[in-house]
Amino acid sequence: MFGTAAALDTLAVHTLQGAFGDRLTGFWLTLLISLLSGPLSVSTAGIVLYAGMLDRVVGHHLHGHEHVTVRDALRTLPWGRLLAADAILVAATAIGTALLVVPGLIVFTLFCLVGPLVNIEGIGVRAAFRRSAALVRRAPWPTVFVVTIPTYVEVTLMHSLEFAEADHSYLLAFAVSAVIGGTVGAAVGLFEVTLTYELLRAERQR
Repeated sequence: MFGTAAALDTLAVHTLQGAFGDRLTGFWLTLLISLLSGPLSVSTAGIVLYAGMLDRVVGHHLHGHEHVTVRDALRTLPWGRLLAADAILVAATAIGTALLVVPGLIVFTLFCLVGPLVNIEGIGVRAAFRRSAALVRRAPWPTVFVVTIPTYVEVTLMHSLEFAEADHSYLLAFAVSAVIGGTVGAAVGLFEVTLTYELLRAERQR
């Protein structure tokens, strides 16, 4: 899944660069690619799937929730709300990062728990963003170290390979992203879901 997403994302970036690269450069090209390829990125579906599946796995092992099969989890996930929440988060983070790196990191940190919250609490997209910000404000540094920094490492690894350059093949993007996604990406998803459960538990104990 991560490999296929990377190959398709590379195709999207190539298309954008071919269409706008001659007319836009520097900041504006970066912003356009971030806004267009980020929210529509196929890798968004991969992130959503991992969060949804890991939510069911973590809930079963740590909190005694009902065990569900992969097929049942896929069938019952709130795909529309998860994809909408993830697209908004990617777009907001892309804008903040393109304008200045620090705002992008702050935006991502505040709202990085929207996916698990949509799934765990069964709430809407707007409510999930409010809940994520409220939970993260109570534990900002654990969120930074457990979710933001590992995610930054994952993204840096991906971008350092410069898949958007014409001399890199889609097969290379597939292979390397599959390895990185299956290791670092999976770990990040697990950290994110587990942190969400722990922050919700701490909130109930207040």
